[in-house]
Amino acid sequence: MDTYDDHDIAAEGGHAPETPEAPEDRISRTLRLVAGGLLVVALASAISFALYLQTLGAPRSAVERDIERYKTAVAEQPEVLANHVKLAYSYAISDRFDEAMEIISRAEQMTKAPRVEVQLARAEIERAAEHYDEAIRVYDVVARIAKDEYALQTTELKKQQITFQPPNSTLAAALRGRSIAKWETGDRLGAIADLDDALDIEPTDAAAMVRIAGYYAQSNDTSLAAAAYRRALQFVPDDPEALAGLRELGLRR
Repeated sequence: MDTYDDHDIAAEGGHAPETPEAPEDRISRTLRLVAGGLLVVALASAISFALYLQTLGAPRSAVERDIERYKTAVAEQPEVLANHVKLAYSYAISDRFDEAMEIISRAEQMTKAPRVEVQLARAEIERAAEHYDEAIRVYDVVARIAKDEYALQTTELKKQQITFQPPNSTLAAALRGRSIAKWETGDRLGAIADLDDALDIEPTDAAAMVRIAGYYAQSNDTSLAAAAYRRALQFVPDDPEALAGLRELGLRR
């Protein structure tokens, strides 16, 4: 019987027969595949755990994330006034009022003349900190600046023959905030008057209607309270506070 080696088979265009794999080799190869799969899983788990560890020191709430974001914005663009104002508001929301006021003081130093958005932020933060008398004083400043700027805007629009002018939202915001501060100091009539003026500027403000309705209710003026709640429901039909207010008065919508 003739014998052929691998070289002879290749020369004749044939193929060398495969050597049968020994059982121990199959076992070894299987173990290598399993080990490789386990390594991939282990690496994925290690990466996931590392990412988890990195998040342990991260801010845990939306407000804290806002603080970190605006702190970065202030550091990268210190000349942008809005970044300082947003950071101050974020501090105030987390009851860090001293830090909020420090940021506002820095913002005030950035401009020669008082800026209405900075002064409004100061007033809001003072009110949130329950410094109501100081808040009222600053709201007065905001109202004056807002009126002056709106008058200038009106004059400029007339020069350009533009008839439409948006409402003075800054003044309305100042009046709403001052109203709350006045109510807290016991000036109920002043609080209601400010909200009335704010609603004259923005007559579709359902939240302001609900608040003034609450003022009327606490002043035992049921008819005016009910009218204000129902007026709010005309703009926001499912307003939960307005509906609850009517129920407390023993009324339906």
